[in-house]
Amino acid sequence: MKIEDIESIVNEVYENLGSDSKLKDDFEKVLIRYLQFHKKAIDEDSFFCEIHKNFNDGHNCVACNLNSTNERIINFLYSFKFFDDIYTTYSIFIMLLYLQVECFFEYMSIVKIPEPYLLKNFRALYKIKRWANFLKHPKSFLLVHHPSWRYDDDEQGEINSHKVIVNTDFVEKYYKGDKMNSELYANLKRKEDLIVLFPNPYKLIEEYLAAQQRFRKLISENLMVREILEDEATIKQHFEEEDGSTTNCK
Repeated sequence: MKIEDIESIVNEVYENLGSDSKLKDDFEKVLIRYLQFHKKAIDEDSFFCEIHKNFNDGHNCVACNLNSTNERIINFLYSFKFFDDIYTTYSIFIMLLYLQVECFFEYMSIVKIPEPYLLKNFRALYKIKRWANFLKHPKSFLLVHHPSWRYDDDEQGEINSHKVIVNTDFVEKYYKGDKMNSELYANLKRKEDLIVLFPNPYKLIEEYLAAQQRFRKLISENLMVREILEDEATIKQHFEEEDGSTTNCK
């Protein structure tokens, strides 16, 4: 391909990125809601950085680790004006949430929170994990022909006429393990006119923020949890940065 042809393609892409779309509008709302929740004021600690207040003896890494993963989510959402493709947008969005979800699960494993409690009180984490499983390990979905990528409430027309819809219920059933792989294969092989319906981004982020809030309360309101995390994740004499700070919290 000639260099001028490449330049023409790139310029056309950027021209299209500048146009308005419901996808951009919806994720702008997600960004605003996320920032409102996590950054009450410029001069105050962010939501996760307040976890430091539960540990007074040395530096506990839980707050900084969660805040770092959170900054990556926010940095992605800042680019909402360039969101143009549903699959690309949701793949990155869900995977960034999932990387933080795994942090939550690891910390709750360390403090030995039983799975029945997690299933009851942290459903949003499992929803994100199942969608991430679908994206990472599509299994028999790779036998589908030209699926359509949509998201809930995207107002792109009716979807009820389609025979197979990959939605949250679908991934909860088929992407939590391997037991249903044979049935999944039977349902998906050589399928056409299939829609992947991602969850509504604003509703998903509201559920996720509630789970984040619940996790922080699990630390602040539970002495046993704090003591375990104190033992496992605290350095008594942590080095100081040049500005005197011992955290990467903002």
